[in-house]
Amino acid sequence: MTPLRDGATHIPKTILAGLIAGVLVSFYAISFSFLIFAHAAPGAIPIGFWINFSGQTVAAVIAVVAWHKSNMIWQAQSIVVVTLAGIAARYAASEPALSEAQITALILAAVMLATAATGLVMLIVGWTQSARFVKNVPFPVVSGFLTATGVLLLINAAGLVLPRHPGWAELLAPETLARWSLPTLLAGAIVVLRAYRGIEISVPLAAAAVAGVTYLVGAFSDGGLPAALHSGMFLQSQVPLGTRISLPSLDLFEAFPLAVFLREVPNLLVVAVLSLLGMLLNLSAAELSSRRTVDLDAEVRRAGLSNLLAGMTGGIVAYQSATLSFLSRELAPNAGRLLPITAGLTAVAIGAFGVPYLAYVPAALIVFLLSYLGFGLLQRWFVSELPRLTSGDIITIVVIVAITLLHSLLLAVIVGVALAALNFTISYSRLPIFRSRSTGEIKRSTTERSAEAEKILDQTGKATLIYELQGYLFFGTVTRMYKEVRQDLEQSEVGIRHVILDFRRVLGTEVSATLMVVRLARSIRENGAKLIVTALPEALTREQELGGEDIADHSFATLNEALTWVEDLMLGEVQPGDRPDETIGTLLDRIERDVPGVSFPTTDLAAGTDVFRAGDAPDGFVCVETGRLVALTAGRAGRDVQIASYLPGAIVGEMAVFTGAGRSATVRARTDAVVRRVPQAALDTLRRERPDMAAELLSILGKRMAARLSRTTAQLYSQ
Repeated sequence: MTPLRDGATHIPKTILAGLIAGVLVSFYAISFSFLIFAHAAPGAIPIGFWINFSGQTVAAVIAVVAWHKSNMIWQAQSIVVVTLAGIAARYAASEPALSEAQITALILAAVMLATAATGLVMLIVGWTQSARFVKNVPFPVVSGFLTATGVLLLINAAGLVLPRHPGWAELLAPETLARWSLPTLLAGAIVVLRAYRGIEISVPLAAAAVAGVTYLVGAFSDGGLPAALHSGMFLQSQVPLGTRISLPSLDLFEAFPLAVFLREVPNLLVVAVLSLLGMLLNLSAAELSSRRTVDLDAEVRRAGLSNLLAGMTGGIVAYQSATLSFLSRELAPNAGRLLPITAGLTAVAIGAFGVPYLAYVPAALIVFLLSYLGFGLLQRWFVSELPRLTSGDIITIVVIVAITLLHSLLLAVIVGVALAALNFTISYSRLPIFRSRSTGEIKRSTTERSAEAEKILDQTGKATLIYELQGYLFFGTVTRMYKEVRQDLEQSEVGIRHVILDFRRVLGTEVSATLMVVRLARSIRENGAKLIVTALPEALTREQELGGEDIADHSFATLNEALTWVEDLMLGEVQPGDRPDETIGTLLDRIERDVPGVSFPTTDLAAGTDVFRAGDAPDGFVCVETGRLVALTAGRAGRDVQIASYLPGAIVGEMAVFTGAGRSATVRARTDAVVRRVPQAALDTLRRERPDMAAELLSILGKRMAARLSRTTAQLYSQ
């Protein structure tokens, strides 16, 4: 197919997708108008049409301009509409009673403030590139608010066609079934089938079916369709034939009840923040469904500009719709700007020329559309999330829904955030505060010593308890740490001499946790042990300065430094210091004596001399006779980072004897040192001439490596 013909085939699909999107946008705008005004100020429903269609028109223009960058269809959002419907109901119930003109003025002012505030908040967030941070609102709060929105949509949908206190006879009457029960059940069935059976049912076709059934019921009822038009089955009773969109008049504000308006301002400002959050959730869903990266900050700026302009015209909040955008892409995958143009023109045409004929629209159709939105929110934000929610999350969501229904959105959000914070605190306190718990027998410093020294540390290591802490320290976690450390002290089979607390992975501390750590330090000393801390947090350092009492007996920058200090202390009490490994040294002497042509020369090294460098080809290993060597690897900014040190008796580089791989690190003399070299050529000669001695030497090397691996494995299992 040629590009010209291929493009021609896209045009009908694009126009069809645009028409469907425009019709859906229009009918939701009509539904939202009824939702806000039907009970509070029914005579002002034509003004409600202006509020919804003017906001949608501004959004349509922005959608057309930004199409090639965002590919999104925009529409008015139920989050704002449901909140405004609740505010409108409270205006209508105000004492003393207000006139319909005053209620209409209040609703119009509320819409303008909510939309303009939403636009301003979005512009600020977009310009400061903070969109990703707004998404950090606790999920139970978001879920609770959107679940409450779904419940309110269902309640308000029923309220459009049912009397305020219906009895069973009224609920089961044929007219009621046609207007409310059947469309509500159909909407719920579509959501359930889509979510749990993967069955896609076209919403436009279902809406057409609802309208068709309503016309059939009306045709076969007493008096036929003419009588049905005035029975409440159609919108004729609320929007008489010939009604047109009505522009708001300044005369409405002559007796404006400012005090009543100011009472709801906090709720309107909360709407701005929640609208921003709702839009970001829509954008995230659109990003997943389209499998492309969405520039959140740019989209937020576009929505901010649109709503700021819409607020000036009295329009309602509108922004990118993930659902309509996905539907449009399914119908016309490669659509160009013609799609949003068609959708926008369709919506404008319905608003300008279709409103006079709304009298013929079945009330059940409005109920169906609102119920579909309500069930969709319930399924997406509550039912589908139940397997992942904790009991605390569920309680938070239920409380938010209840407060929203019984009181106000602002109080619901405040209580929801408080409950989410409490639930997080309780959950966090149950997380393990210890990244690892071990003893000096298992966890060692990176200092390599002689086999004799390692045996001594194996025997004395149980007297050192080592705790690596993690996360945020607050009263709950530190109290548990206090109890467990005391329990370890009391149940130890040997007398504990040192307790090491490593704070390197601690993210922060609060005041009560700091005081509990001080209390733990006193308890450790009372048990005859010394407390050693590493990477002491600033809060504990400040408490130490203010209290005039040292929290720890010794403090080090790193855990490795603390372990090295304890090991040196233990060895110093048992022996004068590290000595060359007599086992391997004796064997090397015997090999030199008994095997002609094999020698292991000693080399004097000045401090700073490299024994070998990272990447060098392997050439045997060395034994440290005196002094100290260190292993270095390249760190950030090209700086050398010490990863191990070697004292007399340590064997360095023996891994290469088994693997043949190049040197993985640079080994350098930290002090003046003497090493005994065991070159690869000597090892090869030894294997040929005296395989028994070669096997004995390799056995010693293997045992040293196995002991090191055993300690590493034990350390991993101790975490």
